Amino acid sequence: ATTGQNLAVASHLAPLVGQQLQTLAQRQLQWSGALWPGQWLEWKLRPGTDEAPGEGDEGAKQTAAEAIHWDSTLRLQLPRLGAVEARLRLQGQRLWLDLDGDQAATLQAAYGELHRALQALGLEVFPT
Repeated sequence: ATTGQNLAVASHLAPLVGQQLQTLAQRQLQWSGALWPGQWLEWKLRPGTDEAPGEGDEGAKQTAAEAIHWDSTLRLQLPRLGAVEARLRLQGQRLWLDLDGDQAATLQAAYGELHRALQALGLEVFPT
């Protein structure tokens, strides 16, 4: 047991431990970096416990477990599409998805195919 002992963090692990503590305090994960050479991604992920988009007092009451969801935002710069931003909310098997970017018409044209692919994975998909 380590009760009463002072535990030191190795100096090379200090930045990682600091990031973990910041994530716990903010209840949000933020990451940016290279997915592969030349492809940069900014990603934010946070838990939430409020109502799903479009559900108000007229909707069925949710249990606390049903109300838990994850909100995520992905921003990337793609070679043919330019800047793309995806905003997602995942709650159980339900996914709310909003895509926007420099080539919004191209993204919108491909939305149906993406929607079908996500449904094939067992998700109910809703636009936001």
